[in-house]
Amino acid sequence: MVVTISINFLGAGAYGEAEFIFASIKVITIVGLIILGIVLDLGGGPNHDRIGFRHWKHPGPFNQFADIQGSEGRFLAWWAVMTQAAFSFIGTEIVA
Repeated sequence: MVVTISINFLGAGAYGEAEFIFASIKVITIVGLIILGIVLDLGGGPNHDRIGFRHWKHPGPFNQFADIQGSEGRFLAWWAVMTQAAFSFIGTEIVA
């Protein structure tokens, strides 16, 4: 609160500089978090476990849905995931 009031007392130039600094901090933080997520996902954590790829070996990328065997089970699994993802995405878009 004190920082905001002091920036407002200093004028437009100080406001522009503060806006630039805060926006730079935000961009650097987002880029850093993306890089950290990739490093941790690829095994850069303390236990060197590749988190994002552990399920590609067992059961594999396309698992059967509700123990339905064959291509029908894999299609139903894909459909269930896409339905849940669509509703999750639509939920956030409707609010905006």
